[in-house]
Amino acid sequence: FFESTQASESVLNAMCVRIKSEFSLDSIEVDHGHAVVGIVGAGVMQETDLIAKSTTALA
Repeated sequence: FFESTQASESVLNAMCVRIKSEFSLDSIEVDHGHAVVGIVGAGVMQETDLIAKSTTALA
């Protein structure tokens, strides 16, 4: 993931074409103003309230 303002429209289009090809996708779109948060680490699957804690912390 990266700040999309750092790439020109032609670079974004090329990335979309490559991602569509590599993953056999019908379509892909670039959306601005959002963040993707990943929670990783040992024991994540056993921590039953981890998602609730994380979303509360972000709110």
